Amino acid sequence: MPALTARTLAFALILPLPALAADPPPKDGSWRGTAGAALSASGGNTRSQSLQIETELARETPADRLGLGATLRYARGEVDGTETTTAQQASAFGQYDWNLGPRWYAFGRLALERDDIVALDLRSGLGAGLGWKWLDTPALRLRLSGGVGATDERYALAQTIDGRTATQFRRTTLLLALDAEQQLGESTTLTHRLSVEPTIGGDGGTRSRYRADAGVAINRTLSLNVGLRVDHLSQPPAGRQATDSSLFTGLNWRIGS
Repeated sequence: MPALTARTLAFALILPLPALAADPPPKDGSWRGTAGAALSASGGNTRSQSLQIETELARETPADRLGLGATLRYARGEVDGTETTTAQQASAFGQYDWNLGPRWYAFGRLALERDDIVALDLRSGLGAGLGWKWLDTPALRLRLSGGVGATDERYALAQTIDGRTATQFRRTTLLLALDAEQQLGESTTLTHRLSVEPTIGGDGGTRSRYRADAGVAINRTLSLNVGLRVDHLSQPPAGRQATDSSLFTGLNWRIGS
């Protein structure tokens, strides 16, 4: 695809951009990021409460970048007098990017997950590959990455996945991802991440994840955040839904200057 056409498509797929945008954070080796919390509750015939806590930090220099993040999610619901836990999840990740040049970089990633609702004690994933900074401007930063990964899943109870029943499943996958960060003026930031992990060996199918956040600054420290999470597994454990999604609104605290 010609460079001009590719760039035009990137802008069209996200949103039209204003002429002005905030400067990106300096690459001085300082830790910067956000910590956020979202809480919701409803009453009446159906009662529910949910809490989500997220944090992401990054340390960037001209040579490399180290990113860390963690998420906790808990929810309970009551219908016709019966109360049950509907979400109890925890996840964390770390990724190291080493710049090979102005556009290219190599990365290594570790991700950990636990989900008590589906009896998942631990899902651990290791991956490595190459990334390309397709666009890197103050208004829009867009990265494409690809590589290979290995995933190990351990369940407290036996599960049936792809016709096999066990408490442990392993797979080798491709890692394909698109990351975008868009700055709208001085106060609004949009971020998107789409990742696809097709299985090329072992148990299971394709895992796809989409994450989107819109943040509007209230002051230099606080911002209002709206987030969307969609997680799809083409071959989930027997009796489980293939797609999980959540939409939440909360406050984010800025970490670092």
